[in-house]
Amino acid sequence: MLLSMRLSELSKSLPRDMADELALLARLANSLEQEVEVHRLRERHRVAGAAMEASATEAFAEMIIDPEAKVLRPDFGAVRDRTAGKNRDVEG
Repeated sequence: MLLSMRLSELSKSLPRDMADELALLARLANSLEQEVEVHRLRERHRVAGAAMEASATEAFAEMIIDPEAKVLRPDFGAVRDRTAGKNRDVEG
C-alpha cells in the first residue's frame, strides 16, 4: 500500500510510461509475495500433517499392542475346558 501511495505521488512528476511501469512492478511484487505465502502455508500444513500422522500412528499402536505381551482371545459365550484345551458350550 505504501508503495502505491508513493507511486501516485510520483506519477505527477514522472513521465507516464515510467509511472505505469513502476505500478506494474508493484503489482508484480505483491503477487510474488502472495505466491510465496501460499507456498509457506502449504509447507506448514505438510509438516503439521506429518506430525499429526506420526502422533496418531503412535497412539494407535499403543492401543493395539499389549505392553505385557498378553494374547487376548474372546470366548463368545463358550467356556474353555482348561484341562483338555477345548471349548464346550455352556447350557443354562
